[in-house]
Amino acid sequence: MTAALALSGCAGAHKKPLPPTVPVPRTEEPVTMPGGIEETPPPAATKAPGPYGPVPTQVTPATVILGPGMARGLAHVGVLQALEDQGVPVGMVIGVESGGLMAALYGVSRNKNDVDWNLQRIKEDFFFGEGLSLSKIFGGAGASTEHLFQKLSQLFGRQTFASTRIPIRLGVYSELDNHFELIGKGRLAGALRVVLADRTIYTAGEWFGAPSWSSGAVTPFPVDEARKIRQAPVIAVDVAASGGEESVDGEAKEKYGRSMARSIAAGQTALKSADLVLTPDLQGVGYFDFEKRGKAVYAGRAVVESRIAEIRQVVGQGGGTP
Repeated sequence: MTAALALSGCAGAHKKPLPPTVPVPRTEEPVTMPGGIEETPPPAATKAPGPYGPVPTQVTPATVILGPGMARGLAHVGVLQALEDQGVPVGMVIGVESGGLMAALYGVSRNKNDVDWNLQRIKEDFFFGEGLSLSKIFGGAGASTEHLFQKLSQLFGRQTFASTRIPIRLGVYSELDNHFELIGKGRLAGALRVVLADRTIYTAGEWFGAPSWSSGAVTPFPVDEARKIRQAPVIAVDVAASGGEESVDGEAKEKYGRSMARSIAAGQTALKSADLVLTPDLQGVGYFDFEKRGKAVYAGRAVVESRIAEIRQVVGQGGGTP
């Protein structure tokens, strides 16, 4: 035997070729692992439809409507922050009354820390300060919104709707021809002066020459109007009814409580047409409990986290993570 043959024999030149490998089908039955633990293997991957893989899911950024509720409206910020944290796309925010204030505040804030800083500047005197004279209210004239406008100007400066990082619209009720309108142009401070002017407390504000009020007691959840602006799923956030009834001191606050009772009744039909309604748990947070800002914001975040699967389904993200 030559050296070449010896080497080729050592290398296995005369061995039979191995049969082709046959893949073993994956079973769904539990398999006993070491230690007696049963484990079910994951199902075998199915072939994606079509020659180019699975058809991508159509994700549509939601329109989020933030309803009225004065101090309870602080929960709206928690909702918006949680949606951002969870990667849920939002294409527009519509706000009514304090929901409008929170929409604008979130829209002009550079980041979440900026939102928290601005929230600390909103206290009860923001709404009920020196410009609110009880003698004016109960004398039938109503309180001027001048003090409110000064506060809003301090908070928003000369920023406009075009300054926001996300498109926003604010709900007002025009006295000129008695109709509801979603406004989206001009200075934010001037618009919010009207958006926050509850008819039971303030005199009418003026928006582009028309005396106007908050639409909170008439159209708290403009779902149909939102769909006219953009075809998208609508998520409504209801904070007015979620805290239950409350007893308040002072005739002005009692008037506002009655206004909110009308708002809750008016909103029931509209809420049925929303794709999803989020109701933060605000038990113990009254309409004027501005000092409970932390609790309200937490409630807003918590309702998003508890219903995130439904929210993802509504916008087309399914049940998974983005």
